[in-house]
Amino acid sequence: GTAETYAATQAASAQSAAQSFATSAVATEASRAETAETALSGVSTDWLNVVTKYGADPTGATDAHAAIQNAINAAHTAGGGVVYLPAGTYKLTTGLSVPSFVILRGAGSAGTGGTGTTLHMTAANTHLLSITGTSGTPLQSLGVHDMTLTGPGQGSGSTGCGIYISYASNNVTFSNLLIIGHGSHGVYQTQSYNVMWRECWLDANGGHGFFGQTSVNAVCWIRCIFDNNTLSGCKIEAGAASAFLVCDFESNANYGLELHYCYAFSVLNSDFENNGTDGVSSGAYLHYRSGLSEKCEVCLISGCNFTGAGHTVSGVVFDGADGCRVEMCQFANHTVSDIVTTSNASRNWIGGNNYADATPPLTDGSASTVVFDYDY
Repeated sequence: GTAETYAATQAASAQSAAQSFATSAVATEASRAETAETALSGVSTDWLNVVTKYGADPTGATDAHAAIQNAINAAHTAGGGVVYLPAGTYKLTTGLSVPSFVILRGAGSAGTGGTGTTLHMTAANTHLLSITGTSGTPLQSLGVHDMTLTGPGQGSGSTGCGIYISYASNNVTFSNLLIIGHGSHGVYQTQSYNVMWRECWLDANGGHGFFGQTSVNAVCWIRCIFDNNTLSGCKIEAGAASAFLVCDFESNANYGLELHYCYAFSVLNSDFENNGTDGVSSGAYLHYRSGLSEKCEVCLISGCNFTGAGHTVSGVVFDGADGCRVEMCQFANHTVSDIVTTSNASRNWIGGNNYADATPPLTDGSASTVVFDYDY
């Protein structure tokens, strides 16, 4: 009797433990599935939904500025957070201001004809997003991701940008954005450093696709596209220690890329096609500050493709560049020559490139250019 009772007790205990384990396992798997579903949908319950919590209109019929700005302000007041904009079009007649510790996240860039989240600025000469700190208190730890930022049109005014950034630094990130149709530049950035741009498309803006001016330092552009802009795809004045990686500069009226008195910039494995539709500009242009007080120095262009279309005069122009390099690049279809150096250039190194043009590969106006090899 005692042995049988003990055995029964042990069996019951084992069955209870097994049931408890199974229940726990099911609950764990359910929790994992729920977590995975949340991760796949990309939406967290902790995010501030501008539609369900703040009443923003996602149809584009009414102005959504107040609702979205209220959500942004609430996230900032709480010490930081994610403001989520579900798929739809959000009409803006006034620009939005993004402070530190706030992330704007949409449901994906709409592209041209696709679906996703679109912020549409209807007012001319108005920045869609403003990110503005001060010299003493720069903004930090903020970002904008997964949406389209459209303006009122490429010729709609001279001052309205898609994103205006001043005094922002440290963990400032932008990704998966289409910035299109603004009267001025797609992006204007000044006095800001440690900024990351990833997979952003700056298309058909009335100024430069991207214009960086003064202290554009430690900035990285990865897999970004700069095309069809009224001026240049990207223009940087006074920057240092920054890089373009696997970017595309295409069909811009002026230059694909302008670097003016910049230091230690790298342009790697990027594509330059059909820029200089004005008939006088080149793919990439390295220039100096007025009076030659500062030049582009120790900049590298490597592993890039430069292709004209019967109007692009040159692939790369060194005009006020010192100690810069062009190497392992492909050049074709330029009307004057693939690479030009002027008398303002000095100690630049050219080598290991492939030249497919019938025109001279190099027009060398500098007395100190080092040419390693014309054709590799």
